Amino acid sequence: MWVKASGQRLADAASKQVFVPLSLDRVLSHLDEGKEDLGSCIVTADAAPHLKPSIETYLHALMRHRVVIHAHSISSTTTSVLADGETRAAAALHDISWRWIPYRRPGISLAKCVLDIVGDEVVDALVLQNHGVLIGASSIEAAEGLLGLVERRLDLPARALPSCDEQPLHGLENDEYEACLDLSAIAFDPVSLSILADNTLVPDQVVFLGGAVPVKRGDESLSFVAERVWESSGVRPAIIVAAGIGAVGRRDRTPAADLQFNALVEVARRIPVGAPITGLSDKSIAELRAWDAEAYRQAIDLERRRS
Repeated sequence: MWVKASGQRLADAASKQVFVPLSLDRVLSHLDEGKEDLGSCIVTADAAPHLKPSIETYLHALMRHRVVIHAHSISSTTTSVLADGETRAAAALHDISWRWIPYRRPGISLAKCVLDIVGDEVVDALVLQNHGVLIGASSIEAAEGLLGLVERRLDLPARALPSCDEQPLHGLENDEYEACLDLSAIAFDPVSLSILADNTLVPDQVVFLGGAVPVKRGDESLSFVAERVWESSGVRPAIIVAAGIGAVGRRDRTPAADLQFNALVEVARRIPVGAPITGLSDKSIAELRAWDAEAYRQAIDLERRRS
């Protein structure tokens, strides 16, 4: 079994090693024993001495398919955060073998939840609440095709986002934060901005952005906003949004912060106006912030920025 390494990007797969070879039998045995560390499951350590298996390795191992794709794709993720997401998915995927999986912390907790719901049944698609989707098929082409079908079936119309005036945005900059024109459109969509400011939708929002998106209020300085967020969460915000002006990013933020922010914007602008949302609980957010596996992914992303 080959699985993507933790913190590595599929975008780099053509130019560097991002996959780790594992013993499937050993992985399943570790799941039975409740072990988090999968290092001893690596088949040939020399092939990937610096890589750790993805924290979602157990999910891949539980799917009874030759090819498995785990994606934080936009339509599936949007559906997964809606309070009526399971009902929507049931209507859209009625002729597909699929299951809805309630939110659990990624890793062993999520894998055991999947095992409880799916058991030995062969299921081709799992919609993971507040997370994304898992697709299984007999070939790469079939898996890609099924993922595309699920995304089209779950698609919701997106609100248009206006362009941003660069000059006022640059007026916000200070020594710690720089203007981010390519992240700024959400500042002009009150509905989407409110969604991201009031909710933490997915685990990666905690890992790479710290949680809900901070919004600059009135005459607050960026330093004041950053301190406000720090006092309430213990996180220095990677990105701050000023409504009607734009977004600024911490100058030392990691590459994944911008990617995650843009993905969240794509989700938020597809959530219908007034639709009830199921965000992550304070307890779930605290668990993610204290989890060593996520700290490792943050460290890998920071190293990528430095290189």
